[in-house]
Amino acid sequence: MRRTNVTKSATWSLATLTGLALSIVALSSAVGVALAQDVANVPPGMTPHTDPKGLISIDLPRGTTEVGTDAKDPLSMQRWGLNWNEKPGEPYAHLYLKHVPGYARAPLCGWVRGPSRNGDRVESSVTINEDDYFETREYQGTARLRFRVIEHAGQCFEAYILVRNALFDRLVPQADLLLATMKGSAAPAPLVPPDGFKASEVSGLVVWSNVKKKREMQRIAKLHKKAWDTMAKGLPGERYDATPPLLIVCDDDASYASFWSSKKGAPKASFNDVKTRAVVVRVVKRRDPEYEQSIHRAVCLQYVRSFFGGPTPAWIEDGLRMYGAQSVVANGKFDQPFTKSIKTAREAAKRRNATLLEIFELGKADPVDRNNRDYELYAWHWFFRHGPGQEKYGDLYERHLASLREHGNVPEARKVWDSANADDLRSEFQAWIAKWRE
Repeated sequence: MRRTNVTKSATWSLATLTGLALSIVALSSAVGVALAQDVANVPPGMTPHTDPKGLISIDLPRGTTEVGTDAKDPLSMQRWGLNWNEKPGEPYAHLYLKHVPGYARAPLCGWVRGPSRNGDRVESSVTINEDDYFETREYQGTARLRFRVIEHAGQCFEAYILVRNALFDRLVPQADLLLATMKGSAAPAPLVPPDGFKASEVSGLVVWSNVKKKREMQRIAKLHKKAWDTMAKGLPGERYDATPPLLIVCDDDASYASFWSSKKGAPKASFNDVKTRAVVVRVVKRRDPEYEQSIHRAVCLQYVRSFFGGPTPAWIEDGLRMYGAQSVVANGKFDQPFTKSIKTAREAAKRRNATLLEIFELGKADPVDRNNRDYELYAWHWFFRHGPGQEKYGDLYERHLASLREHGNVPEARKVWDSANADDLRSEFQAWIAKWRE
């Protein structure tokens, strides 16, 4: 199966750079640039700069100007203009610093968040280490961006330098020199419930609630625990983000909507809030299976993201959240799918007729199609775990998940499947799902 072109290297030191010549030698080895070119363009007078909250420190050259945060970007922490030749006029480049709260793991954040960034990823530029991530992106044919993502205090932070195309090749060594100094300085403030909400702990679960009737909060907490414990059996082992799960229970539409950041309306029952990594639930008077199943799916997704260290490719997190949610309804029986689920998965898989490689590349689904697509992804996981794919491909599947959990490196985890024939695998999957439980 196809390999993604990714360069691996040893993790670069984040210590304060002493002796610019030695630093440039080390960095030149990592990024593959000429020493003479580096030495000729050393940024002068490197000094530490931080965001207003002092969370992240990065060494920047003399001639740097502070631009401030971007009011339109909720992730923005600080912006700087870089002009290390100290000539009048516009800066040669701009550096942007952001906080990405939904992720605890830098390699995962670096790769999975790609579609949310400006520009197109240059595959050959990617460097993935255990605790940081580098890439270059092309932007509208006029500029390029050099990114670095790091982990700090259970959170991920990314910085990127925007440079005009005409200057990019000459300034890449300097960009990497600056980005390599990026490090954590202080831990973010702990999360606290908003006004009107009270915090409590229920069986290892942290709950924020403004519900007047305590038994309603306890009922939702019980639903959460059932789904969480079921998913833990489906994905056994230590979670990368080992913090206690957070559940937010809302008694009214206004408080529920206050956690929803999209311009589109919030789901009726529950959703996953990326900023707090919480499952947010709206209490309703009328109970029905669909309401509870919505909560089950949200909790299973919360567990999957906690297990791997953040949002993962759709095939992993959406397929596994459905796998877990179906098993919750079946009282923890993972190998007993429902007839309706099988029918939905069969029809969706037949329409797409995708290879596993094409399944790997699936992004966010349109809400209209998401249900069908998620059942299709669920069927792939069931095929490898309980179906005929278990005997032939089960080891590859387990190694794929274990690699992603161990390293957070999506391209490396996909390489596990290189020994499998994509077309044969698709044929075997399609032949099986056409007769699944007939």
